[in-house]
Amino acid sequence: MTGALTVGSDGFVSVNYIGRIKVSDLNVDDAATRIRAELIKKRYFVDPQVSLNITSAAKLFFTVIGQVNKGDTFEFPADGKMDLMAAIGRAQGFNKIANPSKVTIKRAKGGAKETYDTKKLADPVPIFPGDVVEVAESRF
Repeated sequence: MTGALTVGSDGFVSVNYIGRIKVSDLNVDDAATRIRAELIKKRYFVDPQVSLNITSAAKLFFTVIGQVNKGDTFEFPADGKMDLMAAIGRAQGFNKIANPSKVTIKRAKGGAKETYDTKKLADPVPIFPGDVVEVAESRF
């Protein structure tokens, strides 16, 4: 039995004979082991051999808006790592009326808002998929 499977946005994959299995928290080998265990548990196969290959990965995005030169939604780099200053760099930096002391990140997970003074950052601030970075306007 072979076929292409897609992991849904909820982290589950639908597998013939066993239904939906959560795999988002697993690496490829652990996902194959979980699927194999479920096939054995359901008694459809005695000794199933399961192998998985990733053929494509979902693209991940973040957004930068406000007082930047080119606000937009941007794709994460291949390594999946992004920080606040790199995100602002992707938006071609602060514009002339930006307030670098008031940059807010609205987190996609949980909806929390965090405000930073980019002039005083000691360590990189990570950006995660779905986050929205907003650069405030300075008040003259």
